[in-house]
Amino acid sequence: MSDDGRLELDDAGDVVDHAGAPSTPVDLGDPRATETLAATALDRWAPRRAAPWLRAHRRPVAVLTTGALALTLGAGWRAARPAPPPPPALLTLADAPVVGADLGGPQVSADGHVSVAYAVHADRGVGQVEIMGLTGPGLTSVGVEQGADTIEGGREAFVQLGAVLACTDPGIATATPASYGLVVHTPGAAPGENRLLAFDASTTALDIAVRDACLASVLPSTVSVVSGDVTGPAGSSVVDLALTFRNDANVPITVTTDRTPSTSVEADLSPTVALAPHGSASVPTRMLVHDCAGPSRAPALLDLPGPVVGAGDAVPGSQAGITVRLGLGDRWVTVSYALPWSVSTLSQRLAALACADPPSVSAQLVDVAGSRSIDGSWLVTGTYQVRTSGIGITLGREHFTGDAAPDSSLATTDSRVPGVRWVFAPTQLDGGSGRLPVTFSGTTCDDRDRDIPTSMAVRVTAANRYVYPFELPLDAAVLRRAVDSACASTAVVSVPGWGEVTPGASPAA
Repeated sequence: MSDDGRLELDDAGDVVDHAGAPSTPVDLGDPRATETLAATALDRWAPRRAAPWLRAHRRPVAVLTTGALALTLGAGWRAARPAPPPPPALLTLADAPVVGADLGGPQVSADGHVSVAYAVHADRGVGQVEIMGLTGPGLTSVGVEQGADTIEGGREAFVQLGAVLACTDPGIATATPASYGLVVHTPGAAPGENRLLAFDASTTALDIAVRDACLASVLPSTVSVVSGDVTGPAGSSVVDLALTFRNDANVPITVTTDRTPSTSVEADLSPTVALAPHGSASVPTRMLVHDCAGPSRAPALLDLPGPVVGAGDAVPGSQAGITVRLGLGDRWVTVSYALPWSVSTLSQRLAALACADPPSVSAQLVDVAGSRSIDGSWLVTGTYQVRTSGIGITLGREHFTGDAAPDSSLATTDSRVPGVRWVFAPTQLDGGSGRLPVTFSGTTCDDRDRDIPTSMAVRVTAANRYVYPFELPLDAAVLRRAVDSACASTAVVSVPGWGEVTPGASPAA
């Protein structure tokens, strides 16, 4: 190095050291060259520790890596491969008609005997299969009734099995099709060691058949109405009815009062209420009174569908009744039960609430005209002179509609619809008297002799704003004469001679 601090080089490119001391050569090669530094401890460990060890154990590391790769590939193949096919079925069943029947499926007699038949095919490699009987909730097997009780492998045979209905079994409420099946004895099994073959969707669902049979024969008699209460504001045609039902069966049952259209008294749809086994529950519903001129007559038990006559109903003909839908699981049946009142007692209670201090009403037909349309339907319009002590009158019979009580509403649904004969068009008159047009209509003249009405529904609004219903009687002969004249010609005709109509009296012809 020179005195001024500069390096001097000789012809070979070495640094000339003027002091004669050994010199450290300086690489003046690539000025952009850098030295790589270790950033982390791992960077220092890998070349100093791992790399020498891997070079020393090269063969074991290769074997270990190859094995791990093989295991990974094998696991992936096993997960992705399709599932193996299921083993062949021991027996294959199809519905067959019971001896003497035309269609397949179970038959249940009035005394609770169940018969069901199948065409049974045994797999070729199973040898002999002995069929022991049916099993499942609500069934007590009686074994094979008809056909073969042993099926040879590779063959098909007809088998009819029998059982006795046991509606006291709590399992029938939640049973599924797979809860039922055949009990069989297979080759090689020890004596008494049987096998259950559960049914699937290929045969009729026995759970539905058992529930339907129990609802039709046994369970209705285990339910009864033990008490009731009639309440409501005076002057309202809708009366609240609270009933307590009791269930003496071993299975849970649901109860819903049904809507029963009537011209006198009808019940509303109630919420569905669950009755626990050997338990009671209150079922709230409502009743609609249609006639304050009668008074309205409550429905008698024997006049309703499916009456259940209990041991305590000494005179069922005079007992009031109500229609309900009795449910078990997903199945239900329509039956009717006796109420804790006679027809006359319940009628008086309803009238005391719905028909308290009713207004008077009378109607006299003063003119009638009718015609027939090209499509065969007919239309007759009568003009009534109406007198009432109320402040308004409305024609049309109301019924419950919409949701279950107490959220249901009233609507005049007796309007002209296809397939319905002899209907009234709703109309309204404000004031205590005046002329009210009343329209009768029918879909065809060929059916004019059927379903001739005997009354006309009107509702009178009193000064206190309560609405009172009346069923004004009609003379069927006079009405028939008007329709006959309308059907005889497409022109408008006039049929005089309709008399006065008042509550409780028949009109004059």
